[in-house]
Formats: sequence, C-alpha cells, structure tokens
Amino acid sequence: MKKSLKCLFGFHRFFKFMGPENYGSGKFMQKYKCEKCGKIKRVVG
Repeated sequence: MKKSLKCLFGFHRFFKFMGPENYGSGKFMQKYKCEKCGKIKRVVG
C-alpha cells in the first residue's frame, strides 16, 4: 500500500516500513519510508 505524504523535497510516495508499534495510551505508530529520498516518517494514529 503506497501513500502520498509531504516530504522534504515535495510530495513523494511512501510505503509502509516495518509493522505498527505500540505508542501508548491505545495509539499505534506506523513507519513509512520514502521511495525517492529514503526518509522515514512516523505517523501516530
């Protein structure tokens, strides 16, 4: 599953990187990695 997120160089396509991690208080953190620059973004949801 690919997702478009804001990256340092514009809107790049990210894909899920590893599995979700427990962030606490019933929330989970998912990591996404950029296809072009390799930057990792963390999204808490």
